Amino acid sequence: MKSNFNCSILAVDDEPDNLKVLIAYLKGHGFSIRIAQNGIQAYEFAQKFLPDIILLDIKLPDIDGFQVCTKLKNNENTKDIPVIFMTSYTDVSQKVKGFESGAVDYITKPFQKEEVLARMNAHYTIIRQKSILANQNEELRKLHRAVEQSPSAIFITNKKGEIEFVNQAFCSITGYEEVEVIGSNPRILKSGKHNTDFYKEIWNILTSGKTWKGELLNKKKNGELFWVSSVISPIFDEEEKITHYLSIKQDITERKKTEEKILYMATHDNLTGLVNRVSFMKKLNEILIQSQKEKSLLAILFMDLDGFKSVNDSLGHDAGDVLLCEVTSRLNSILKSTDLAGRFGGDEFTVFMPNIENQESCTQTTEKIVSAMSKEFTIKEKNIQIGCSIGISFFPKDGETAEELIKKADLAMYQAKKNGKNRYEILD
Repeated sequence: MKSNFNCSILAVDDEPDNLKVLIAYLKGHGFSIRIAQNGIQAYEFAQKFLPDIILLDIKLPDIDGFQVCTKLKNNENTKDIPVIFMTSYTDVSQKVKGFESGAVDYITKPFQKEEVLARMNAHYTIIRQKSILANQNEELRKLHRAVEQSPSAIFITNKKGEIEFVNQAFCSITGYEEVEVIGSNPRILKSGKHNTDFYKEIWNILTSGKTWKGELLNKKKNGELFWVSSVISPIFDEEEKITHYLSIKQDITERKKTEEKILYMATHDNLTGLVNRVSFMKKLNEILIQSQKEKSLLAILFMDLDGFKSVNDSLGHDAGDVLLCEVTSRLNSILKSTDLAGRFGGDEFTVFMPNIENQESCTQTTEKIVSAMSKEFTIKEKNIQIGCSIGISFFPKDGETAEELIKKADLAMYQAKKNGKNRYEILD
């Protein structure tokens, strides 16, 4: 059976005719063979062709096989090539000397070709296994370097949930030392911001053999919260049983902050910090759905400042901006936490008050707002007197949609201005 087509042999003998039968036999079984006739040539051929196995006669015309073997083992390129001595010596001391010089085996002359073939096959099997092992070790080294140099936090837990491995990025991101977390449960990273059902869902996915992907809010050793994009996968053994879990976490805190900032800018007025017109209408529609289900009373206030234009004209737009912020501050100080104020545009403000007991409770709050806006403001070291006109509409009396309620409150606000300003009106 020809099973060793990839195995090359360097045979070293000063009388190659002695090897003819053996060489032909080995070639017939798939080995490729090159011959050297002295020690110096053997050393040169070994460096040039890098054979898989060297068959080396001890007795050579220039330097003996022991010297050749020693030179080969001292050479970085040839030190790992297995050397097998061929000899007619039966003296044990000669064999010991051969092994001491670096040989791995002995073949005694006269050769038994079947024995030689068996030895060649055995040594070539060892060579291949060593090569496979070396490649696997190199792959493991690459993987280890990749894991250690990864910017993502990587850790492995056993089936009990005990951490068995963490990389350097895990320590850098979380603030924990490796010795502090080995044997611990990943619960040390819990922020308390996710409920039990959230973690149950993750666990159910993992124990079913699937991978979970998502975002988590974690907590560092110092208590600081941070966002991660996480991938958690089960690790299986040869029998497809889960033995461990691999978690890869990427710190996305800055990205989340940017997203939150963009979302805030898209939904809020940049000057006052109140929700903008689009966001106010969206939230009003949402609260109306709830009010319809609960059959509860809801009030809408539409407020326009009296005398704001004169402030802008006399003191400039910077002063007008400061005034709008002061108005916002006074407005927020009066409203409940369940109420929502928005800047509708310019000097127009809107408010919705959900779940009010009756119209009177709304008008009492509105009177406080009118009173607060009529008090002096100090802008650029000048005392300024303005006021506000407010129109009020009620759900469901004045409409069932956000647009209907805003329109009714807007009309009531204009009626307040017609009736002398610095007051509120409710249309019939």
